[in-house]
Amino acid sequence: MVVSVTQNIEPRHRPLMQAQVKALDPHGVRVVSVGTVLFALASVACWVGQDALAARGKGWWLASALVGLGIGVVTLLALLARRARLRRAAPLPRGLISARCAASTPPRWDRRRAAGDGRCAPSGRR
Repeated sequence: MVVSVTQNIEPRHRPLMQAQVKALDPHGVRVVSVGTVLFALASVACWVGQDALAARGKGWWLASALVGLGIGVVTLLALLARRARLRRAAPLPRGLISARCAASTPPRWDRRRAAGDGRCAPSGRR
């Protein structure tokens, strides 16, 4: 009997559920920053010990560290630009509230920003 890969003959596992947790760094800036700093430190260490690395046949480590540093800088710039563009362009999604509004408004207020001025707007609808 020939069975297609897409056919599910016997359910072996229950479907996985994703936990409802917020991402620590949704834009990735912190992770890329840490990696870029580590590549910068590795580049300096390889540059200082370049003679010892070359004697062991590991002179390419400096080039690898510099390439990692370059990729990290370019990626960091792109992520910072993306994060700034998203913050400028998108209003808060419905159901979310800004930190300033959360600290200054009672829970009965609508969880959205007023158009244009950034203040919290009361809502008569529920």
